[in-house]
Amino acid sequence: MEPDPDLRRPFDMSLKMTVPSAMNAFYVHTHRYLTSFVDFWCQFAELQQQVSNDRRSISESLEQHKSRVLMDVNVDGGLSIAFPLNQFSSQAILLETDGVSVANRFDVASSLQDFEGYCLDNPHSEDEYDCLIDSIELNCRNASFFEAFRRPHAQGSPQFHFNEAPAFDSGLRIEVPTTFQRFGFVKTKENLLLDKPKTLTFTLYRNIDEFISHNAPNNSVILCLDNAELNVSTEFYKLIRGVLEKNFADPLIPVPESIPIEILQKPESTKETASAIRRDLRLQISVFERRLELLLSGDSKRF
Repeated sequence: MEPDPDLRRPFDMSLKMTVPSAMNAFYVHTHRYLTSFVDFWCQFAELQQQVSNDRRSISESLEQHKSRVLMDVNVDGGLSIAFPLNQFSSQAILLETDGVSVANRFDVASSLQDFEGYCLDNPHSEDEYDCLIDSIELNCRNASFFEAFRRPHAQGSPQFHFNEAPAFDSGLRIEVPTTFQRFGFVKTKENLLLDKPKTLTFTLYRNIDEFISHNAPNNSVILCLDNAELNVSTEFYKLIRGVLEKNFADPLIPVPESIPIEILQKPESTKETASAIRRDLRLQISVFERRLELLLSGDSKRF
């Protein structure tokens, strides 16, 4: 694909996908898996760019826009996402939704009210460049959160092994339908965070011009919770902290053997002369007319 520095094309690529209501999806998320998956395709794209540059025998400037992918994704069937403590743990937070929709558009930062209302701009920036922003809106319809446990299936049978007693009473657990052959999940009957299923709206902003300017954070996430009643027990609070610390904050060290030799041997084309202060990721939660209840559990357990 030829570079488009003047943004004459409305987008570089487009993705349109519809999942019918007859299909249900289940995804187990670990930061380690997602990072490895993304690294593979980033390395593939970099190799493709090197081959393209060699064929043209020119050196392109690094100061260019990132790819603009126009998305229109609708998952009409149910979607369940499990967030385990890490890849070895059986404890997890389970998010269940009736459907997911993703749509985006491209705007300059100065035209977005959220950048002023939520102070998303970078106060340490020394330039006045108006960054191009990929504005992504993600809606999870009728979302609920549960405490869940991964359990192996019996040999040759879709039934669960319950030799190790779950952390909640057997009369309060529900089997979660999945298509995994070796393991499955059971969850609590009670919605542990929201008083009732609610549509969650995530707004994600991606700085397409991060190679040109850092006036805007590379990635920003805003979660809107309006008219919500939140119930957080001490046990579920510990589980949330555990997922954030051991899953999303899992320290990752690149393995040189997994990186193509062409990328490792690629000469440095830039030289850093000073370390600027910039925001790579910003997460904000917007709440209006909410009620928060903190519940104390009778027993205190450790992860």
